[in-house]
Amino acid sequence: MELKQIEVFLEVVRQKSFSKAAEALYISQPTVSAHIRSLEEHFGCRLLVRSTRQIQLTPEGELLYQYGLQIESFCRRAETDIRQMSGEKEGNLVIAASSVPAQYFLPDMIRLLHGRFPGLKVCIRNGDTKDAISAVRNGGAEIGIVGNTERGSDLCFEPLFQEKLVIITPASPFFRGIPGSFPEELFLSYPFVMREDGSGTRSAMQAFMEPLGIGPEKLRISAEVGSTEGVIRCVEDGLGISIVSKLAADYYLPYGRILAFEMERCPMTRAFYAVTRTGAELQEPAKVLLENIRSARKGLVG
Repeated sequence: MELKQIEVFLEVVRQKSFSKAAEALYISQPTVSAHIRSLEEHFGCRLLVRSTRQIQLTPEGELLYQYGLQIESFCRRAETDIRQMSGEKEGNLVIAASSVPAQYFLPDMIRLLHGRFPGLKVCIRNGDTKDAISAVRNGGAEIGIVGNTERGSDLCFEPLFQEKLVIITPASPFFRGIPGSFPEELFLSYPFVMREDGSGTRSAMQAFMEPLGIGPEKLRISAEVGSTEGVIRCVEDGLGISIVSKLAADYYLPYGRILAFEMERCPMTRAFYAVTRTGAELQEPAKVLLENIRSARKGLVG
């Protein structure tokens, strides 16, 4: 059994596809198949069951997958720790993040991190909250910064900071004429641009609307979009109103194409969390990143 075989096996499980694993690893699909076949011959059993639609782990494959995650984690830690000991301060850190922290918060934190680890290579895997949690669970990232939690003993969620959500509208004369907070009675009067299912912003949005008696079925949804930036662009172009992170809205307000409002009776806030695998020993750069976020969080509570 070789480390490369384990790397290929883990990527096939994550991608749920031999061809996608080959693309991610920059090798050919026959090479991926050969590595998996060699592993199965080594153990004398099937590790994966391939059908026309999906790939499933056998019980033996599930056991190897759990060991493989530990092997991968130890290899990353060994590389980083040895480089730090030799004075190079290099290595790799993979962070899975939902769209708001990935675009509007993490870049500053990574800049601070590079001040401590100049040779560190940081990879941000950007997706929705559900994708980021899955990446940490599957070993594709060491830590995640997300806007929601999941039940399960395999992951730990640490609250990091809270931020406001705001209602955004086109910068039309009508909305410019609204004084102060956004009137609740107008909420159902306009088309609504919704985030995709699995988004932390969408979950927070639904939690806010529930006490107001506003279910998704009452909204006139004009579009469902896979990123905060996409939502803002749709609102800019007049497709409706929406609810987004104040961090994101503040970035676009100076351009004058959207407006942002709060709800006076029901201020909207949500938490961001650091997610790690239970019992995992974090590399030093990951520890420092979390320390930097904890130090900065007071300025982020909107």
